[in-house]
Amino acid sequence: MNEFLRQLVTPSQLFTMRPNPINLSTFMMLAGFFIVFVAIAAGFFLLARRNKKDYLLNKSYNNFGANFLTIGLIGIVYSWFAYIMVHAFSNRLIFIFLILVFLVWLGFILRFHLVKIPRVKKQRKEKNEFKKYLP
Repeated sequence: MNEFLRQLVTPSQLFTMRPNPINLSTFMMLAGFFIVFVAIAAGFFLLARRNKKDYLLNKSYNNFGANFLTIGLIGIVYSWFAYIMVHAFSNRLIFIFLILVFLVWLGFILRFHLVKIPRVKKQRKEKNEFKKYLP
């Protein structure tokens, strides 16, 4: 695993189209890391299924689940390609790109979850308070 991490920070290894092969223990660590992502996605989907009352929170949980599931499955495929040395698909830059996509996507979902949902709930509450006094 240390070799793989060293290859992620070495520019010559990062941009090569023929990266060094990873060994079985590194493959198992990478695959395990992404399997944890798939398990987290399953947890978010279960939360979404249990929470039928609040549409926005349900949507947020589904977005979290979709993010973790997509990155987890792509990561498992990436790990397999890196292990069997498919040169075009096992480039180390793809791994960094995958993590960056995950972080950016997670940022958008967190913004929705932490900023937009409370704002919409507050607007709904104000609207309901206003409607209470109308005939």
